[in-house]
Amino acid sequence: MSLQFKEALYALSSSLIAGRSVEAAFKESLKDLALIYPEENTYIIQEFSYIIRRLEMNETVEEALLDFARRAHLEEIDSFVDVFVISKRTGGNIVEIIKNSSTIIGDKLQIKQEIDTLLAERKFEQKILNIMPIAMILVLSWSTGDYMAPVFETFAGHVAMTAAVLLLGLAYYVSKKIMDIEV
Repeated sequence: MSLQFKEALYALSSSLIAGRSVEAAFKESLKDLALIYPEENTYIIQEFSYIIRRLEMNETVEEALLDFARRAHLEEIDSFVDVFVISKRTGGNIVEIIKNSSTIIGDKLQIKQEIDTLLAERKFEQKILNIMPIAMILVLSWSTGDYMAPVFETFAGHVAMTAAVLLLGLAYYVSKKIMDIEV
């Protein structure tokens, strides 16, 4: 959705630069988006169509965009709509605001992709390290059952295995927290 919204802002800003009003720019940007996303069930196409229908029913752009932001649940859209509404009321440079918003969203997406690329190998290593202790116990139990019998049959073995399972769970939780990076 963020990528589609960025493309929509590019189309919207090019229509505004061409001298169209905000309402006419939305209609023109829908045509541009239809070229980029030919399927009609694309989320941004549906949303822009809905915004245009609301504009045709004499609703303000601000109300339509605020409703869009409420339904989208994306931080980028919320921020853009807030700035758009304020600049529209105060007479700000809407073209520049849309350009800056699309640039910021593009940079954010690029940073997120770079982080995901850098972390892909580490996430794979994390999965292997989480599975290896369990695999080792299964292999040892299968190949040398008498060697592993005290672990499963004695009280000290039960305590050790319980502690090991808890530590594995803690390691999994901590590694997930480390790998979860918000942009």
